[in-house]
Amino acid sequence: MRELEAKEAELKEEFGVEGPDTASVYRSDSDRPTHELMQAIGTWNGIQRNIRLYEAARQLQQNDGRLISAFVETHTNDHASFESQ
Repeated sequence: MRELEAKEAELKEEFGVEGPDTASVYRSDSDRPTHELMQAIGTWNGIQRNIRLYEAARQLQQNDGRLISAFVETHTNDHASFESQ
């Protein structure tokens, strides 16, 4: 995971943008051929996908095999709410 994050940071610095969706292969300040820039952007997309997969796997491990969305309210303390009534 650290290697992926380090490579992503290198690509952010090289292209001067936050992600591959806004990176341009038509950079005048690059000595690399266009096809190499295209390949680097494709690699960057793969790196981001792998980071998301590792994060999903980490969440699964921490939540007993369940993915919990950040947008869904979960009731983790149901027992305490019954005691207070």
